[in-house]
Formats: sequence, C-alpha cells, structure tokens
Amino acid sequence: MLVFLWSRRGEGLLLSVGLAVIVSTLLAPYLWAYEYVVLLFPTSVALFWGLASKRGPRWIWWAGWWVVNVILSWGLFLVAQQRGTGTWTAVLPLASLGYFALARLACDRAAQAKGLLSQPGCEDPLKE
Repeated sequence: MLVFLWSRRGEGLLLSVGLAVIVSTLLAPYLWAYEYVVLLFPTSVALFWGLASKRGPRWIWWAGWWVVNVILSWGLFLVAQQRGTGTWTAVLPLASLGYFALARLACDRAAQAKGLLSQPGCEDPLKE
C-alpha cells in the first residue's frame, strides 16, 4: 500500500519501495535483528544516489553505508544479545531512513544547483 501511495504522488518506484521497506520494518512488532537484511535494498539505493549526486567526497557515502549496514547492525545486535531484548535494534531502520533521506536530498540539491529537473544518475530508471 505504501508503494502505491508514494508512486501515485509522482515519485519514482525506487523511492517508493525504499521508503516502504524502511517504514514497514519500523511498524512490524515481530521483527528480529536478522530480518533487517531487507534494509540493504534502500541503503544500497541511497549509496547509488549519494555517489551520483557528486556532493561530498565519495568515501563519505561509502563510510555512511558501511556504518549503517555493518557497524551499527552488528553493534546493536550485540547490545541486544547482552541485554536480552532487541529494543535498541529499532535504531537501525531509523538510521537507514536518515541515510536514505540524506542521499535523496543530495540528489535533489545537485539537480537544483545545475538547474535540472533531475541529476543524471539520480533519476529513477523504473519511472515511466
């Protein structure tokens, strides 16, 4: 449903699916840490957008992806194992959402700076 609503707003399918995946992991009360692997899709799209925006050094986008997907996920998993509760793993979808939104904003700002409708590489290849 979220994909349908976002795609009807004129946004691309990658943005719609990425947001739907992140929001659904936030809303699912039964979700465990190993199921957060689905967040690799939106964060990989965000990495692609960040690199295509050409804003900031490339290593910062790679480091952000690495922090969200590897360091934070394993760190929160270890905290959950020590505490016996997975409450802190809810931070992972929030971090993914922040990285996703920041990358999309970088693409939009790069396009505005050049006076374009969309930054080359940031447009949705699945959009009609």
